[in-house]
Amino acid sequence: MAAKGKPTEVAAEKVAHKFQDQGDDGGGSKRPVGGRGASTASTASTASTAASQQQNGEPNKCAEEPNVEVVSVVDGGLPRDASGREMTGTIPAPMKRSDSFDAMNRALSEHYNIGKLLGKGNIAKTREATQKKTNLKVAIKILPREHPDFSYKSLMNEIEIMKKVDHPGCIRLHDVFEDFKMVYLVEDLATGGELFDRIVEMGSFSEKNASQYVKQMMDAIAYLHESGITHRDLKPENVLLKSNVRSSEGYDVIKIADFGLSSLQSQVNETMQTACGTPEYLAPELVAILSRRSKTKTYSYKVDVWAVGVILYVMLCGFHPFYHDNQLKLYMAILSGDFAWPSPYWDTIRQETKDFIKLLLQTDPDKRPSAAECLQHSWLIDVHSLNSSSISASNVAKLDSYNQRRHQKFKKGVHAVIAANRFAKMLGKPGMAATASSGAPTLPTTIEPIKE
Repeated sequence: MAAKGKPTEVAAEKVAHKFQDQGDDGGGSKRPVGGRGASTASTASTASTAASQQQNGEPNKCAEEPNVEVVSVVDGGLPRDASGREMTGTIPAPMKRSDSFDAMNRALSEHYNIGKLLGKGNIAKTREATQKKTNLKVAIKILPREHPDFSYKSLMNEIEIMKKVDHPGCIRLHDVFEDFKMVYLVEDLATGGELFDRIVEMGSFSEKNASQYVKQMMDAIAYLHESGITHRDLKPENVLLKSNVRSSEGYDVIKIADFGLSSLQSQVNETMQTACGTPEYLAPELVAILSRRSKTKTYSYKVDVWAVGVILYVMLCGFHPFYHDNQLKLYMAILSGDFAWPSPYWDTIRQETKDFIKLLLQTDPDKRPSAAECLQHSWLIDVHSLNSSSISASNVAKLDSYNQRRHQKFKKGVHAVIAANRFAKMLGKPGMAATASSGAPTLPTTIEPIKE
């Protein structure tokens, strides 16, 4: 799920009511977003920023607005929240679903013991919980339905996609509970934190380590693509580790998180039109659509492969391949595929590793391999031949600085949506690059979906 500022729907229903019962939600009353360092299933929430999008006038067509109906009160009594307490006040309509979760007719507290707070974002919280029947540890995201930025269709879209995800390398959705105040998503618990934070914590890291992590990512992504799912927001914040216990089997197990911007296609090779994601990890075909320089106006699941290429580059050297102080220049560099191997950071990295990165960062998506094809590449198969010596300490220090900047941006809430037409105007306007070099126009860090 995404922090405030992530794309959401213009049609998000605003609940105008005040509950007289202001009891606890069983472990937090804000919607979980998963802040930095939290041992949560994912680090962002996408059912947010309806107001921002309305200001920009940009519709999001990623999911259809579900039909809404008012649930009658059972046995003539008052409705009850997830803890079983009777509630008073005007009742907002619950979400109407066709899924397998009996979300409205069960109390969360009957099935789970709510534990400690794991993550807290701008508008939400995530708590650890234990399933009473199995003692399974899970993460429960608690989404307040009355929050002005709550979006039914964003949430429904994410739930529908997560219901189809069943892979050890992906965060899975176990259950959904709902009452008249909150929606509760029960997901895998990933206590290992973000991959980049783990690398810095280790203090040493090799090309062999990188290959092992990327192979897991590619395996999970290949599964998603074969299932018709394109993630569309792969970035360090969404690459988690299963466990923080060094002796456990899950210590080095990757978990792909946050399916809030994901797209589910009826056919595996079906193309998409919605331009969305995080700018630093956008593929050039997405930037081309936003800048109105694309003739096709569509893109494929290979945007995820590009994002892994950027993640791998940063993982090994500690800085972005297309980095520019000015974000407009960042996008222009992405469009041209203009990146290098600066010394001394890349001096000790093997040519085979650089060749694999260049393959992933191929600007022509037709020449860029699929995730399944990447899994057949020697860089991911012949792991034992890779350099097991630690990369330079200065590279790890660079990655530490990169992490600190990322986390600081999150804290300051700069994950704000932008109007796609403004972005297109800036990229398409002659001479704008010269103006931008003065540092005037600065684009926020999340691209808003504009069309589907």
